[in-house]
Amino acid sequence: MQQSFPNSSYEELLAKIRTRVRDQKFSEEILTLLRNAPEAALKAENIILSRPERERIAQTIMKEVLSEVIEQVNKGENA
Repeated sequence: MQQSFPNSSYEELLAKIRTRVRDQKFSEEILTLLRNAPEAALKAENIILSRPERERIAQTIMKEVLSEVIEQVNKGENA
C-alpha cells in the first residue's frame, strides 16, 4: 500500500532521501565502473589505442549505458 503525502511533505521527504543517496557517492562508483569497463574490454581483446581513442570509446559507451539505464528507470515509472 502506497502512502500519500501532501505536496510539501513529499518534497521534504524527496529532498531528505535524495541527500542520503547522494551522500553515499553512488554516482562516483557508477562512473568508475563505467570508465573501467571499456578499458578492461580493450585489454581482454588485446586492442591497443591511443589515449584519445580510448577516452572517446569510453565516453561513447558511458553515454549509451547511462541512456539505457535512464530508459529502464522511465519504463519503471510508467509501469
